[in-house]
Amino acid sequence: MRAARAAILALLLAACASGARAEPDPSQAPATAPKGRGLEDVQNGFDSRKDKYFELYKRLGGNEPGRVVISITIQPDGSVSDCHLVSSTFSDDALAQAVIEESKTIRFPARPGPALVYPNYPFSFLPD
Repeated sequence: MRAARAAILALLLAACASGARAEPDPSQAPATAPKGRGLEDVQNGFDSRKDKYFELYKRLGGNEPGRVVISITIQPDGSVSDCHLVSSTFSDDALAQAVIEESKTIRFPARPGPALVYPNYPFSFLPD
């Protein structure tokens, strides 16, 4: 638990510096994470693309602060089998769609157990 909190804090601090933040809300995490896959795996996968998400925001979101929330399903082999929009505060759907398409390409580490559905993974974007 302490490691997960530290990882989340490190992500938030690093993301604040870049202007794009992926803020996992542990209360929105699956009620029972499959053995071997947890929030840290999910966060590390999104962290690996942080620069790409911010690039998309600069190109498609402009200077408008906002939030995109996605639902993502990660299979035991680490592939993303489903990713769709839950909500977006942006007036144009282009950024939300780009976030979804980028998220579909993440390859998470393989873990035993059933697929993990993270129903509300939020991205908060702030101008530089």
